[in-house]
Order: sequence, then structure tokens, then C-alpha cells
Amino acid sequence: PDTGKLRFIEVKGRFQGAKTVTISKNEILTAFNKPDDFILALVVVPPSESGLQTDPWQVAEPGANYGRTQNGCQVYYVRKPFTREPDFGVTSVNYNLKELVAKAQVPC
Repeated sequence: PDTGKLRFIEVKGRFQGAKTVTISKNEILTAFNKPDDFILALVVVPPSESGLQTDPWQVAEPGANYGRTQNGCQVYYVRKPFTREPDFGVTSVNYNLKELVAKAQVPC
């Protein structure tokens, strides 16, 4: 919804069957610094020889197709996806994709 509130949305696309998704340290820290404003959007993309037949940048109503596939892609929105900050020397962390998808919810 149009609330005038600034959101931080990190979009990660992964091919269907992928086991992990890589999140950078900066992305994780942003999620901790702005927990109510950060959304991790996970897009599961099926294999395709021809690619998408429609405009991939077309914006749809949030939640309108939630839980359904659109062009074969499935989008999941995760709020507060991380449980702890990364260690000082870490540059990125690999997360289990299934576990993150299990925390997904309809956007509001």
C-alpha cells in the first residue's frame, strides 16, 4: 500500500531447485538496522529455453499473485529474515532457500 514510508527491498532470484541464496553482509546489516522497513523478496525462476515472453519489469499489485506463479516465477516476501548479525570478517552468508521461503508472508 502507498503509505509514503521508505522500504528497503532486496530481490534475490534463484533457479528452481537451488538449495541456497547468498546475502551480502551489507544487506543483512540493513535488515537489522531497519527491521520494520526491510523486505527480502525471493524469486524462484523455472528453467526456460526461451526466457520470459513478457516484460520482466512490469509492476503488479503487491500480493495480487502471491503464492501463485507468474510466467513460471514464484515470488516470496520475507520480513525480518535473519536471526543474527554476521561476524566482523564476513562478506556474505549462504542461507537455506527452503528455510527462508518457509518464513514468507503476503506483503502488507
